[in-house]
Amino acid sequence: MQDSLSISTISTKADSIAVSPLYIYKDTTVASADADMDYGFIEYTSQTLKDVLPTPIFEESLLKEKTYILKKPLTLHKIQPIQYTQTWTFSIIILFFIILSIGFKFFRSRCLDIIHSSLSLKSFEILNKTPNPLVLVSAFLFFPIIALLSYSAITYWFPLEINHFGHTKFYLFSIAAIFVFLIVKIFLIKFFGLLFRCNTQANAYINNLLVYMSFSSLLLILPIFASLFTHESYKLILLIISLSLFVLMSIIRAFRGLYIIIKFPKFFHIYLFSYLCTLEILPLLLVYRWIF
Repeated sequence: MQDSLSISTISTKADSIAVSPLYIYKDTTVASADADMDYGFIEYTSQTLKDVLPTPIFEESLLKEKTYILKKPLTLHKIQPIQYTQTWTFSIIILFFIILSIGFKFFRSRCLDIIHSSLSLKSFEILNKTPNPLVLVSAFLFFPIIALLSYSAITYWFPLEINHFGHTKFYLFSIAAIFVFLIVKIFLIKFFGLLFRCNTQANAYINNLLVYMSFSSLLLILPIFASLFTHESYKLILLIISLSLFVLMSIIRAFRGLYIIIKFPKFFHIYLFSYLCTLEILPLLLVYRWIF
């Protein structure tokens, strides 16, 4: 007996191709227990698969008695960026407020003179004629505060880079870089003052620089403190405020310093040109080059 699978004719656009039917014959040469049975295609295929494939072994599942059902509905929450603010930043802020409190407690009048001299040119002229030792001391607060500003900005815009470099290491490097830059700047101002014989103008400009360093530290401490410990959604706004205040104070300080220099009768225009190229324009170009 034979079973047959007839494959229908396949038509194409060009012509038709007739395919011969496929026949499956029963093997009668091998005697078996079911030799008298007639196999159809389905029975033959099933029997062949049983002979070829291994017999499945059913084993008891390990999780048969350990089925866990979570009845509480799951809710998705937005993953917040990791806050990298360290405890040492809080210690620096606290130390700054302690020093500020001591200064206003025991040297209140001198501290107020520094603030007034940064806001009024007449007050600055008085301060410039009567040296105030507290100006130099308070100016040193500028280094850790501006370093905190740079640290807060870098941790927001370049978190991976600062993680690779190290948080504390970057902060200390920022303090050292700012300190070296300002020391070189003051040295160049003194150099130009000796070169062009205008030491009075140079000293007045340095005093103006120190006054604004002190006032900038006092003005920037609150927004910098808030940017370090606030929620991530408000950090960008506080950073923009802090950087804007710092840039604004730097511009006001530079223009008032130039006014202080120009108002003196013995003034050389080449000194102004050398100052602008070396101390103001060149650092800005270097910063622009480093960023972009």
